[in-house]
Amino acid sequence: MGLLSEMEKSRSEVERLDTLTVALADMASEGRQESLRNEMADIQKTHDVLISELAIRVGELEVVDDKWKTFLQMLDNFSAWLAEKEQKAKEVDEANATPEEQFAMAAVCHGNLLYQLVVHLFGQIGFGFSGVSADLHLVFQH
Repeated sequence: MGLLSEMEKSRSEVERLDTLTVALADMASEGRQESLRNEMADIQKTHDVLISELAIRVGELEVVDDKWKTFLQMLDNFSAWLAEKEQKAKEVDEANATPEEQFAMAAVCHGNLLYQLVVHLFGQIGFGFSGVSADLHLVFQH
């Protein structure tokens, strides 16, 4: 926002330049007076357009920045969730159990993992899971 506020501050400088141009135009020859006034009008118009376009760009960048922040938060949440699941997989791998028991433990974790992944991902994009959650849980348990 620094550049936008600087451009807004420069408005007073453009107004001061306009005052000087009017005074100069009064002292200039007839042919040059109109030219000076037109040049000053062009400067003011260009300045106003720049401020307007800059304000639009700043607004667009703020929207993009908000989207990046949301994305990074979702990524952090997903990374934490994934680390938790990796830890559970490691526990199954290191369990002092027979291969059949480890397989059964992994199958339960795998089913829960898919269920939680679906719930997590749909939750991130804003879908509610009031009644759907129980149905999904039943699907992933079988």
